[in-house]
Amino acid sequence: MLLSLLFRDREAALARLGSFLKYARPDGLIPREVSNRSQLLEATLPLFGFALRELAEGAPVSCELYAGLKKALGWWKNERFCSERGLYYYLHRYEPACCGKLPFAEEAPEFAPDLNALLLLWLDAMAVLAGGLGLAEEKAAWESEAAALKAALLARLWDGERFVFLDIQDRPVCAGHPRALLPALLDTLPEAVLTAVRAAIPAEAGEDALFLAYALRGNGEEKLKAIAAQLKDEAASGSMTVRRALTLLLVCGACV
Repeated sequence: MLLSLLFRDREAALARLGSFLKYARPDGLIPREVSNRSQLLEATLPLFGFALRELAEGAPVSCELYAGLKKALGWWKNERFCSERGLYYYLHRYEPACCGKLPFAEEAPEFAPDLNALLLLWLDAMAVLAGGLGLAEEKAAWESEAAALKAALLARLWDGERFVFLDIQDRPVCAGHPRALLPALLDTLPEAVLTAVRAAIPAEAGEDALFLAYALRGNGEEKLKAIAAQLKDEAASGSMTVRRALTLLLVCGACV
């Protein structure tokens, strides 16, 4: 499990990441599931973004790994990016399969703050990785792309109080869904936005956080309850960073 290795063994996490990239199709799609007999040719939720933000700092990665990550990110840009809005989208409500279906209508696309936050983390990490490899022009290009996505995220999915999901007609959907809290991972957002999102975590994560953790194929009900309680207590008391609290939520059983 890639995410569970992040805080224990950087080299092992990088090796696991490289093993995922070996299954990528020529267009860069990383299949959601792979077995000896078949592949499920649907996109994997880009938790790579969060993983890469943690892994990017340190010794430079190999050129091969960088090229694989660039190719995989290219699939999202080619297949799930709306240039008119400057945002990435879910094609249908079952696409973020690691948390079950989202409660929006079948018609799509749906512009989601969690998806764009994870891809923004991926773009930021690619800039760091390119810099470590001495690729100055690519580093600048990634930084520019990340800045544009952050601007679109704030302009279109932040309503002044919280992040929202929008349908193709720009109508808000999924009000109060805990996945809208994931932009709290973005340390580069304006302080007022981060403060508002982080303040909502104790109120909105609650039992929804437990449900989300369970849907992420967790490790038993009692452990999930303990994780949910820890997340709420730590977020409320400020004794732990919100990023780490949300990491707990993502890590509990998430398979990438």
